[in-house]
Amino acid sequence: MANDLPLDPLDELVLQCLQRLEDEGPGALEALCGDHPDMAEGLRRRVAALGGAGLLLNPGEPPERLGEFRLTHRLGGGAMGVVYAAVQEPLGREVALKVVRPDQLAFPEARARFQREVEVVASLSHPAIVPVYTVGEDQGVPYFVMERLCGATFAELLAELGEPPRS
Repeated sequence: MANDLPLDPLDELVLQCLQRLEDEGPGALEALCGDHPDMAEGLRRRVAALGGAGLLLNPGEPPERLGEFRLTHRLGGGAMGVVYAAVQEPLGREVALKVVRPDQLAFPEARARFQREVEVVASLSHPAIVPVYTVGEDQGVPYFVMERLCGATFAELLAELGEPPRS
């Protein structure tokens, strides 16, 4: 994140709260509010918004749904986003749905980066690139939906290949 702008104090506090909630549990929010009474109202509001969107669950548990998509389980994730297996209920089709990671959701820079990613992927057309089906936002959570491909992960392929030959 070296190229990102510095976070404002409330954004930094939200990030700290999300990290502490994971380690310490629900008491972390009130402890931080006690330590920072001038920002307590804003902190509670932002954490409540994340909770209302179902994004303060355990890392292995997805929110139940976003828009017309019922999320079933986590497929993977990286520094920016998390990808879930989902069912597009009106069509009954399985898809892959990507959202911004919960600890990044409160930061406008992460939302902008996510939007750029969607635009770039949607503009590409190649047999080796998974197409974007749709883009949306539900309860303040931006997402995009792609075709779900089944098969081995990159890590599984590397493990199957074993040690690379040494020169």
